[in-house]
Amino acid sequence: MKYIEANAVFFLGIQIRVLDVTKKEQIENLAKEIEKIDVLCNIAGFVHHGTILECEEQDWDFTMNLNVRSMYLMIKTFLPKMLKQKSGNIINMSSVASSIKGVVNRCAYSTSKAAVIGLTKAVAADFIEQGIRCNCVCPGTEGLSGQTEDWQDGYCGRSGPSLCVPGL
Repeated sequence: MKYIEANAVFFLGIQIRVLDVTKKEQIENLAKEIEKIDVLCNIAGFVHHGTILECEEQDWDFTMNLNVRSMYLMIKTFLPKMLKQKSGNIINMSSVASSIKGVVNRCAYSTSKAAVIGLTKAVAADFIEQGIRCNCVCPGTEGLSGQTEDWQDGYCGRSGPSLCVPGL
């Protein structure tokens, strides 16, 4: 069964909420509405195109704020609920363009996604004994139409469409 409320979609027990994940107050208000949380998916992200020389400070700040700080805020807000219930799963979206593989013209993006991998591993190591799992998914580009094989080899340097980086 599916129904829609303002800024929320409910489907078979899954709640999807719309909020600005860069705004701490919005995240905290959402947390007040949710008593129990089994899975937290941090998926919001932005791809800045360019080298370090083409990345202005505001580009860098926006990328880090949306791609990394938002995950920090979401985890910090919802982790206490998971710890209270002694279980929870946190899934962070990273990318192959990160500490896994250097990619042309993706300086800020790749740096932010490498930070997501570090955050994921830190949270996993710190809270696995309390029943919290934290992992990240690192999608690549294989199978996307319009991309040449040479481009994919240069971007990914691997054969699979994505990679899951376990927190531990």
